[in-house]
Amino acid sequence: IYTNDIYRILVVMIALTTAATPRLMPLVDKFKSSTVNSDETAGQVMTLADSHPVANKILILGFGRVGKIVGKVLKKAKIDFVALDSDPKRVLETQKQGYDVYFGDYSSVKVLKAAGLEDSQAVIIAFRDTTLCNQALAQIRQLYPNLPIICRAQNREHGVELRQLGATEIVLETLEPSLHLASIALNDAGIKSEEIENKLELLRKDNSAALGSLVTG
Repeated sequence: IYTNDIYRILVVMIALTTAATPRLMPLVDKFKSSTVNSDETAGQVMTLADSHPVANKILILGFGRVGKIVGKVLKKAKIDFVALDSDPKRVLETQKQGYDVYFGDYSSVKVLKAAGLEDSQAVIIAFRDTTLCNQALAQIRQLYPNLPIICRAQNREHGVELRQLGATEIVLETLEPSLHLASIALNDAGIKSEEIENKLELLRKDNSAALGSLVTG
């Protein structure tokens, strides 16, 4: 039916597409899942401003391992909060668990305001991506110069960047676990709990002061 030239071209095309298909299918599935979930959750994000009370509201950006722990604490304290996350699967899972978590783009002012940013008493930035963290902090700080913003920092260098961008408080990812381990060791050594807490608080203040001096220096 075909000439030899066309036959050779078709054979090459079939071979290439056959080889590429297995590698492309995961990307297609991911795109389809993201599109469906994004459509479902985007509508929910837009209703947040109308469906949540203003008083005692905290906005959490990122509801992974750290963000979820923060959410559990706030929930036990009966403090209303709203969380945004960029992972549709995680959003749907945590919504089923009863958390007010919604799919949203951290860099979108429209989404942040729909999530109640204007009425929030504080913002907690809890995700790992340092670039997104810095962008979100800078954007929110520009919109609201006096809003308390607490940030998760990957390391001291990242903490310095966050301080320069206007973070109110910074928690180093490695600091609190280290302090907790130290407190257990001190307790096993017979040190009184009040003395342990005083020592840990001094270490926290020293770390905060060190970050501040690095910025001003």
